[in-house]
Formats: sequence, C-alpha cells, structure tokens
Amino acid sequence: MYDFCFTPFYATILAIGGLVGYATKGSLPSLGAGLGSAFVLALLTFWSYKTFMARRRKATLAVIGSLGIAVGLAGLMGKRYLATGGTVPGSLACVSGLMGVYYCYNLIAIPNVAPKPGHEKGGEKTATKRGGRLHHA
Repeated sequence: MYDFCFTPFYATILAIGGLVGYATKGSLPSLGAGLGSAFVLALLTFWSYKTFMARRRKATLAVIGSLGIAVGLAGLMGKRYLATGGTVPGSLACVSGLMGVYYCYNLIAIPNVAPKPGHEKGGEKTATKRGGRLHHA
C-alpha cells in the first residue's frame, strides 16, 4: 500500500486532535499544530497521489516529509503524555509512532516503480485461458 492510502486518515486524526486540544484546554498551539500538520500532510498526500498516477512511481520525498512529521509529532506528543498523562497526547503519540513505522516500511519495502496494470510483479504479461486457448492480456 502506498502512503496516500493511509495518510488522509492520519491527517484527519491530527486535525481532530488539534480541535480537541483547543476545545478542552483552549490551546491555540494545539489547534495550529493539529490543523497545520494535517494541512501539510494533505499537500504531501496530493503530491504523492499525483506522482503515482502520472508516472507510476512513489514520491519518495513526500514519504520522507510525512515521516518527518510523524516522528516529530510522536516525540512531541510522547513528551506531553509523560508530563500530563492525558489521553489525547498519548493517543496521538501512539498513532504518530505507528505511522512513522509505516512510512519507514513504505520507504524500504515498497518498490519505487509500480507494475503496469495487467502485468505480474516480475514484469511478465499474464495469460488467461479462454475457450481452451491462452490469451495474453
């Protein structure tokens, strides 16, 4: 799975976390950080998706940017959780840490170039049997 499959959900969670921080504590920094990081992630997701659709390649720089946001927020929210014991910072630290692991997996394990539709992973065309004969897709 490419990064644009999960990042919109992560960005939504961050936006909601910022709104909850503002609603419960009146924290403008929480609101700004939540909505700001969600906006940047939305831009990175758009860039990644457009690159994939146009070139069938993953946008490595977009994944690295998303990884930076996830690691930074995991550290910041982890620190706030240890200081306050709050549910929101703890949840956001956990989700951000998991997304950081996912982005690392995306950088390491997912190939840079996607196979063309109708082709196997090895680049060979698939053959299907129709009416007793093999037909190549």
